[in-house]
Amino acid sequence: MTSWLLRKVSGVVEDSMAGEQSSTPVVDGLEAALEEATVVIDKLRQEVKDKNKLLEDEKRGAQVKEEALTAQLADLAASAANEKAEAIAKLRTDHAAQLARER
Repeated sequence: MTSWLLRKVSGVVEDSMAGEQSSTPVVDGLEAALEEATVVIDKLRQEVKDKNKLLEDEKRGAQVKEEALTAQLADLAASAANEKAEAIAKLRTDHAAQLARER
């Protein structure tokens, strides 16, 4: 961006020196170059702002997804713990029944 502006200004100055114009066209040319640079900078700022918004949206989406996956994992862990407890209880009951039959 800086080199573009410098080339633009240099071109205006070279043109004025070649034509030996008064300083007013040089100033006008410099003002025009500055206006163009301002427009380009504003466009770049808007692009950065838009990209930052997209990144924030993606970040929020990833956070929601992470929370949902964490909740699913907690549900699976609770379900596994319940199944394990039920299986242990069944084994104990079966074992107690077997011991009772053997007596």
